[in-house]
Amino acid sequence: MNDIKLSFGILKYINKRIKTNKYKYKVNFIDNAPIIDKSENIDLETIKKDVRHFYNVVTSQIRYYNFPYMHRNLKSLKLHPSFIKELRFMKKRVKAYYNCLNNSIIYEKGIKDSVLPHELFHMASTIRKDNDLSIYSGFSQSTNLGDYELIGTGLNEGYTQLLTERYFDVEKKSYPLEKLAALKLEEIIGKENMQIMYFDADLKGLIIKLSNYKDERQIIRFIYAMDDFKNLYCKFNVNTDFYYIKKSYYYVVDFLLDLKFHKIISKSNDLQDAKRQLIIYSNDFKKTFISKKCAIRLIEKEEFDKLFKKYLENLKNYYILKRVDKLKTYSK
Repeated sequence: MNDIKLSFGILKYINKRIKTNKYKYKVNFIDNAPIIDKSENIDLETIKKDVRHFYNVVTSQIRYYNFPYMHRNLKSLKLHPSFIKELRFMKKRVKAYYNCLNNSIIYEKGIKDSVLPHELFHMASTIRKDNDLSIYSGFSQSTNLGDYELIGTGLNEGYTQLLTERYFDVEKKSYPLEKLAALKLEEIIGKENMQIMYFDADLKGLIIKLSNYKDERQIIRFIYAMDDFKNLYCKFNVNTDFYYIKKSYYYVVDFLLDLKFHKIISKSNDLQDAKRQLIIYSNDFKKTFISKKCAIRLIEKEEFDKLFKKYLENLKNYYILKRVDKLKTYSK
């Protein structure tokens, strides 16, 4: 009974966030990014050494993709080493950012090597639709720059950092929650599929792919719950926001465990193998995460154990019913 109340409370919280002005559930907002052809007219010799290195690494490591947005954006990309003074970035202690409106990367002096690859991944996965000023960037979207409505920033930052650490030698400290959730999602979708959708800025395609396991509204809730993680890195109000971060994290973990459950039963015919897969998949969710202010445990052991037990029971019941149905078939 307590589990039901807890789950309902989290769901009510997420629904409330979706209904606010900040988070509006609009199916027509999820749209396809523009399709453009790859242009070969890039003079790499005129591109700065660091950008040229990024281009060479990514194109040699991910050979099955042609990077149309990167080829377009590289033609006019600008780099600005500067001290970041904008309050919205200072509050979150941002050291660099990609400005898609003028196709430029601003980064603090002296830390270029640690931040530039991440921002270049944003550049390589971003396209702007001129007719309605919508922006598609990796797994995030914004529409109508007048009010700058955003969706998917948490997932997008997490997967961008995951790719940055996968292909470049950088510190592994940024976006720990988003990165973990993005990695677990990639295990469901598949590495190649996930990377293609990211560089295509295809949030809609990701949602369609996930709809094999969950309905669209649940998927949107998951994306918005990940957007809540950004409050963990703010310089202020960590204690105030922590309660909501925990609730969003619980929802994300529950969502991902449910995805893994359905993925397992679609592939494995053995209960013990299924249990082993679920245990391996779930271990990382119990970690203590380090924010810039303190170490935080986002889900208590007892709370996680109850949630995990639910999926173990679901596996057990599924394979028992499957065995019974098989016996019925043989008896006929």
